[in-house]
Amino acid sequence: MQPQQACEIEILQFRARVTGPLELIEHVGRIFPGRPAESAYPRVSFEVLHAEDTPFVITRDGLAIAVVEDDDRVLPLVVGILNSAAIRENRDRYFLLHAGSVAWGGRGLLLPAPSGSGKTTLVAALIRAGFSYLSEDVAVLDPSTSQLRLFANGLALKEGVWKALSRYYPGISSLRPWRRASGERVWYLSPPLGAPSWDPVPLGSVVLPRYVRDGPTSLEPVSPSVVLLRLMEQTFSPAVRDPAGVGQFVDLLQKVACYQLVFGDLAEAVALLQRSLDA
Repeated sequence: MQPQQACEIEILQFRARVTGPLELIEHVGRIFPGRPAESAYPRVSFEVLHAEDTPFVITRDGLAIAVVEDDDRVLPLVVGILNSAAIRENRDRYFLLHAGSVAWGGRGLLLPAPSGSGKTTLVAALIRAGFSYLSEDVAVLDPSTSQLRLFANGLALKEGVWKALSRYYPGISSLRPWRRASGERVWYLSPPLGAPSWDPVPLGSVVLPRYVRDGPTSLEPVSPSVVLLRLMEQTFSPAVRDPAGVGQFVDLLQKVACYQLVFGDLAEAVALLQRSLDA
């Protein structure tokens, strides 16, 4: 058995202790840059068991829940399990959306989009430009306060994203690639020190991003009804589609700025958003 190590993570009301091989747990600790605190939230225990020439076995509270053979696939599996558990624990308390989110000037910017729209690339570039980080893939909106909260994990970069961000993160080439169950390669980028926004921020703008390779870059106002449809499509929380949830979003979208961002140049997109939010 390899030397074991443990780390504690906390995402909103989800707490977990993860134990496993030293190198793996070091990666997990960097991907989930939480600030665990003494709290009343129940803690879940995950363990990754592995010995030479045997598969990795992942357990939850002592019960086996997954097995993986290859060492380059174990981290994405663990990350996926932890993210899914955090979503399940919090989806009835908050509106959880498939979106990126950042903060600028004390106001939150929500970027809901399906996979392949460029939101991860955009979030990573915005962080580098001085925005505070809230989420890359799971945005948290508190329906009681209309505030965005931190979903404390790192950024998962796919092949095209990794290449696009090399100018923003020169050290990105040193990151280790991993493989998801689909065979897709992924790199994990921790937010720069100090970038996570630990305090909730009021939602100020919703931007629907769409990357068009080599296309022009533009930021145009869009109808709140278009944004509402996107939010309902990109949700992990059943309550978002309930009449009460829809009503809350209708009221909220009347008070925030709504835009469509089409971008072919990442630097232009970042500059456009900065100018818009400053204005």
